Amino acid sequence: MFKKNFDKMLMPVTEFLRPAEECFFYDKDSNNLEIPLKSSPEDVYDFVRAWSFKDRPKPFFVVNGRRIYMSL
Repeated sequence: MFKKNFDKMLMPVTEFLRPAEECFFYDKDSNNLEIPLKSSPEDVYDFVRAWSFKDRPKPFFVVNGRRIYMSL
């Protein structure tokens, strides 16, 4: 498969997929990790798992003006 597609891999990329409008992108220095309150439990788990790093800000909910931090 590698040999068969080698020439295609060397060609420049000319087409890109557009991200879905509901997607969010954060860089490694992002501090806005607020989780929407209407998220499903699966989405919350995935978000918290994706943003749980040592020495990094934790994702959070905002309830009555207070931040509730989440971690695994």
